[in-house]
Amino acid sequence: MEEGVPCPAPAAKLAPPVRKSQDMHDERSKLVNEYACRVLELLGMGHRLFVPRLLATSKEDLLQADFEGALKFFRVQLPKRYRAEENARRLMEQACNIKVPTKKLKKYEKEYQTMRESQLQQEDPMDRYKRENRRLQEASMRLEQENDDLAHELVTSKIALRNDLDQAEDKADVLNKELLLTKQRLVETEEEKRKQEEETAQLKEVFRKQLEKAEYEIKKTTAIIAEYKQICSQLSTRLEKQQAASKEELEVVKELEHQRGALMNEIQAAKNSWFSKTLNSIKTATGTQPLQPPQATQPPKEST
Repeated sequence: MEEGVPCPAPAAKLAPPVRKSQDMHDERSKLVNEYACRVLELLGMGHRLFVPRLLATSKEDLLQADFEGALKFFRVQLPKRYRAEENARRLMEQACNIKVPTKKLKKYEKEYQTMRESQLQQEDPMDRYKRENRRLQEASMRLEQENDDLAHELVTSKIALRNDLDQAEDKADVLNKELLLTKQRLVETEEEKRKQEEETAQLKEVFRKQLEKAEYEIKKTTAIIAEYKQICSQLSTRLEKQQAASKEELEVVKELEHQRGALMNEIQAAKNSWFSKTLNSIKTATGTQPLQPPQATQPPKEST
C-alpha cells in the first residue's frame, strides 16, 4: 500500500494579531492549509477511488500537456489549484459524494490506521511532543485571541448598550413630556368637544322648532292656496255662466229691439194710412155736402 503524503508542519508561534482583518486572514490561511492537508491525505490513502475523479476534473489540462508538463502539473499546478478555498471545498464535496461499499470503507479505515501507527512508531517521540506542543500553543493562542476578541466585543457591546440605554432614556423622557402634553390637549379637546356637542344640540333643537314652524306654515299656506284655487275655480265657473247668460240676455234684448223697431214702423205706417184715409173722407164730404165741422175720432190703440 502506498504511504500518504504527510501534512506540512504548522507554522511557528506568532505574535497575536492586532487588527481584526489580519486575524481573519490568518484563520483563512489555516483553513486553506487544512484543506490542502486533507487533499494530500486523500491523494495518499484513497487513490484507488479519488484519483480517477481528480483526473477527470483535470482531463483537459492533461490532454494538452506532454509527459514533462503532466509531471509539472501534478507537482506544481495541481496543489496550487486546490490551495484555493473554493476549489478545495468543491473537491472535498466531490470526495464526500463518492459512494464506497461498507466493506471497502472498513478496509480503507484499517489500512489508514495501520499507516498512522507505523508513522507514529517511526516518528521520534520528541518531534511528536514538539508538534503536539506547537499545536497546543497555537490552540492556546487562538483561544486567548478569541477571549480578547470576546472581551473587546463585550466591552464594546456594554458601551453600545449604555449609549443605547441613554438614548432610550432621553427618548423616553421626550415621549413622557409629549404624552403629558397630549393628555392635556386631549382633556382640552374633550372639553371643547362637549361644549360643541351642547351647542350642536341647542342648534338642532332650534332648527327642529323652526322646521316644525315652517312645515306648519307651509301646510297652512298650502291649504289657503288650495282654498283660493277652489274659490277661483268656482268664480271662474260662475263668471263663465254669467257671461253665457249675459250673451243670451243680450241676444234677447237685440231681438226685442228689432221687434220694437219693426212694430214702430208698422204703427207709423198705420198712422199715416189712417191720416190719409181720414183726409180723403173729409175732402169727399166737403165736396158733396156743406162744410161741417169734422167729428173727433179716436185713433186706434197701439198694440204693445
